[in-house]
Amino acid sequence: MHLTRPVSIFCSALLTVASAGSASALVIYGANGSGNTTDPGDGLPWANAGSVGAASGVFLGNFETGSWVLTASHVANGGAPGINLGGTFYAGVGGSGVQIRNGDNTTTDLYLFRIASAPALPNLTLATERPAQGDVVTMIGNGGVEGTFKRWDVTTVAGTQNDVWTETASAAASDYVGYTVAGGIGKRWGQAFYLGGGYTFNVSNTGPTANVVTSFDPLNGSTLAVGGDSGSAMFYSIGGQYVLGGITSSLLSLGTPDTPPPGGAVATGKNVGAYYNLNGYADIVNYRDAILATVGAATPIPEPAAAAGLAGAAVLLAGLARRRRATRG
Repeated sequence: MHLTRPVSIFCSALLTVASAGSASALVIYGANGSGNTTDPGDGLPWANAGSVGAASGVFLGNFETGSWVLTASHVANGGAPGINLGGTFYAGVGGSGVQIRNGDNTTTDLYLFRIASAPALPNLTLATERPAQGDVVTMIGNGGVEGTFKRWDVTTVAGTQNDVWTETASAAASDYVGYTVAGGIGKRWGQAFYLGGGYTFNVSNTGPTANVVTSFDPLNGSTLAVGGDSGSAMFYSIGGQYVLGGITSSLLSLGTPDTPPPGGAVATGKNVGAYYNLNGYADIVNYRDAILATVGAATPIPEPAAAAGLAGAAVLLAGLARRRRATRG
């Protein structure tokens, strides 16, 4: 897997975040709405990623307290909705849901629930360190994909939420570039550049959650999580091993303009300092101890035959993660 590094994509510091909304689906530069739908190999834990309702989640593994799924709180909505992994639905255990909390006992946008049967999959390794700025990370999610490539000229108007986006065919006249978002095609992987951590967002009033952030560059090649990708996994390699470093939580509106592009499109400014769409992920390094305190010690992977006999009911619960503006962290 390779992602071409764009020139001058990184700012020395992020601008003030204007807003954040729940995320879903992967938009991938230049993929024309297809591709990246099968396991790319290289040790990526592809099989552990699945769908939770109309959004995403990841099978964390088998532990002394049971088999656990990790997703976003705004996806699970306080329940145990189950997870679809490789076409098999694993039913959630009622009452097993746990919303991960901060050290001051405030809630976060990280959520665990148990499933009734144990998939024959390996336990994920939770990150103990973050990548360096500019490193490539890999996301796996379910949701919308890129539609039509667009260019816009943006007129900034005094006040809030009233800037004007005007579509243009001129590369010289355009301030922002991006894509419309089309319907999803199911599970998909994509890559982006890691920008850094130390940010706190409160998505859909789930609580102040420590986040790390990735950038989206639609001209030079990268991925953006959009509708349906909330709860999906973000992995990166440490010492040659993929670790789980984040759970997709938000689509961030950064700097100016303060008005989203029309029609639910996603966009990024062409110039340094004018980035618009980024992704925020609940920071696994920050919450690793709280997660492990809930699930307990790891247990061996179940034998495939036994796991097949314990397959959950093939009924996928409906439920669309609310895409509501989050309060500023």
